[in-house]
Amino acid sequence: MNKHIEKLIAIAKNEVGYLEKRSNANLDSKTANAGSGNYTKYWRDVCPSLQGQAWCAVFVTWCFDKAFGKDNTKKLLEHYPYTYCPTMGKSSRLYANPQVGDIPVFKRNGSFVHTGFVVEVSGDRFGTVEGNTSGASGIIANGGGVCKKTYYNSSLPGTKFFRPDYEGVLGKATEDVTVSVNLPMLEKGDSGSSVKALQTLLVLNGISCGASGADGDFGSDTDSAVKAYQKAKGLTADGVVGKDTWSKLLN
Repeated sequence: MNKHIEKLIAIAKNEVGYLEKRSNANLDSKTANAGSGNYTKYWRDVCPSLQGQAWCAVFVTWCFDKAFGKDNTKKLLEHYPYTYCPTMGKSSRLYANPQVGDIPVFKRNGSFVHTGFVVEVSGDRFGTVEGNTSGASGIIANGGGVCKKTYYNSSLPGTKFFRPDYEGVLGKATEDVTVSVNLPMLEKGDSGSSVKALQTLLVLNGISCGASGADGDFGSDTDSAVKAYQKAKGLTADGVVGKDTWSKLLN
């Protein structure tokens, strides 16, 4: 898989289980203050003035921002601060069949109503991660959380797939993950770009760093994530990221 897309999907998957909030409280918690008010960290981080609105599209934007930064997100999605489904449905970059990394534009009753990420494809069947939905079958727009779902493309007449120009905007992805920072020894209490790089690599290896994701803060969640990774790789599970742990993460 293209490493740009792999990074994006890892961020999206790490959000599965997040529940929208009844108010502006506890926005960073996956489950606290759950309700039906459409309050989320996604609106807070991308466009606070729209807090309380439906958020499937801004969830997509938020994941792209985390993966590639705001400037690249604007180029990749062609719309900012969110990928409004009816507008995206008119893009020249729509395809009838999905690929991993595509953004589905779900059509229901003649209108484009919902979106998310394509994270896997197997013949006619494809899997997604979506915000503002539920785990129920079918297209659920304006649901209450971030969920993984599956569909059959042949059962979704009119649904299209927006394909960002990853390579054109971000450059050709290499087969190896590279980190443009020094590799210092890290442990609980550290912060900064090196910690953020560490967290990104852990997520890419399927290890969650907690609700805050790659925030650059080596707290308890990241400490637990490092220890879990070290244990899985046969390293000393002490939470200290030294040469051996970096070596495993980068290979």
